[in-house]
Amino acid sequence: MNQPKIYYIPLSEISDQEFFRYYHTNLSEEDRGIIGKYSVKRLKEYVVGRALLKLALKLEMGLDIEILKLAKNPYGKPFLEEYEDIHFNISHSEDLVMVILSDTSPVGLDVEFVRKDYLDVMDEVFSIEEIKHIQSYSTKEEMIYSFFKLWTKKEAIIKADGRGFSYPLKKLQFSSVDDTNGFINGWWFHTFPLEEDYLVSIALMHSCHSPCIRKFSSIACMIEN
Repeated sequence: MNQPKIYYIPLSEISDQEFFRYYHTNLSEEDRGIIGKYSVKRLKEYVVGRALLKLALKLEMGLDIEILKLAKNPYGKPFLEEYEDIHFNISHSEDLVMVILSDTSPVGLDVEFVRKDYLDVMDEVFSIEEIKHIQSYSTKEEMIYSFFKLWTKKEAIIKADGRGFSYPLKKLQFSSVDDTNGFINGWWFHTFPLEEDYLVSIALMHSCHSPCIRKFSSIACMIEN
């Protein structure tokens, strides 16, 4: 692949019947045991994320893997145990589940529903300068949008890095909060809107053209591919 590939699907477009059929036929007993106590929404996020990853591996890498074997690094980031040169990341928010796949660099992905208000957590994750920039907007809607432009970039980078929230977030300081492309701390980031109310950021170790994005509308459609 010359550039990362992103697949996504709205959970609301997946019927309970097709979801549970996939759940019982495409997950190992071990996986079903681990996630058996999840809420229905969390269960769907987990299962559909795995389904998208399997589909991406099949279409982009020619790997038709029946049961995924995922391991985790010391910080909890999953990776393909048998294909460590293939990098992926999964993200979900509200109704969307997304997967990014790359064979050239570790990758991070974050999707966020921008109608939620998380401005009260800024002190924990943003620098003083970043907070001042967000608060400079005249309306709350503009502040929330700016918040998520910054937050998705940071989360994509800490996921690509592999340390997650062990990464010192306040040291990941952007010179321009609203930049949608650029390099920081060795990572290239790209931020873009998706659907009507979502923002997405990706991170990898080299610049690239806009990633290829493909939407699916059902698990059945995914299986047919």
